[in-house]
Amino acid sequence: MRVPGLVLVSLMAACTADSPPPGTCDDAAGDCVCSATIAKYCGDSSPTGCPLTLADARQSRALCGPGFPAVLGRCGDYDVVSKGEIDTSATYFYRNEKLVAIVARAPIPFARCVAGPADFVVPDCSEATFDTLPVCTDTP
Repeated sequence: MRVPGLVLVSLMAACTADSPPPGTCDDAAGDCVCSATIAKYCGDSSPTGCPLTLADARQSRALCGPGFPAVLGRCGDYDVVSKGEIDTSATYFYRNEKLVAIVARAPIPFARCVAGPADFVVPDCSEATFDTLPVCTDTP
């Protein structure tokens, strides 16, 4: 199933809310500062379920539910996997097949970079097109 990027604006767009809580990407500084490195947040063996490579994400049934199945698309220099729930989401940004950053939205639309480099800039993916992760469309 193809999903236009515009539908995913609340999940993927750069931080744009009017009154975000402190510490989000929309705070007074206007920067998304990641609170941890990928290694620290995910750990070497991915105890939190982080798909550390794009190949891992493409094969992860954990991204299929509960909630909405994950979607995959291209946004600027990144391959992006986004997994939504009712009022939260996690968006994984990959470059050269490796996980670069994780941005969480809880509640939507307030974003927080939970893992990645300190200087990570959330790209605007509103014009990108996303498809349901193939593993989520396969029958088990």
